[in-house]
Amino acid sequence: MKIVTVFSHYKKNLHSLGTAIVLIFRASPLYFCLNCLFSIGLGFLPILPLLVWRNLINEVVAYLSDTGGDAILSAIVLSAVLYGFILIVQESSRVISQLVSLKYSDKIDYFVEHLLIDATASADLAFFDSSELRDRMGVVSNNSNYVLSRIPMVLCDLIQSLIWVIVSIVDRKSVV
Repeated sequence: MKIVTVFSHYKKNLHSLGTAIVLIFRASPLYFCLNCLFSIGLGFLPILPLLVWRNLINEVVAYLSDTGGDAILSAIVLSAVLYGFILIVQESSRVISQLVSLKYSDKIDYFVEHLLIDATASADLAFFDSSELRDRMGVVSNNSNYVLSRIPMVLCDLIQSLIWVIVSIVDRKSVV
């Protein structure tokens, strides 16, 4: 009996999360998609310098074991240029992602405020005579902006973490 209660609690929370995701998508589909794309991109970008360094180490080992030839200097220069380019792309992507997140947060706040204004305008006048119901409306209006504006950030962090786990598992299997 207790297991059913736990699962119904999780089901209720997942339903609430789904509703929140739909609300933040409706706030601005463009910024939602941009935010997701930057999350995926920023999930893969930290892995690229590691690949460059691994390639450079492989070239040095091949050179030291006399199987690589004389291309070590060009490999070092290419790796340094590629590494610098990747760092520039990482920082610029991070700055653009922060800008998109700020704009998206403003869109969510604006959207939620107007939803609450519409809900308040359509409420019955008897609703405002009850102090308990008025307090509930105050709690909803105070907490909704905070909660809904944090959901995109949590989703982005979750996407990036999943990418890092998948890449580390795939990379580990390719090494072994």
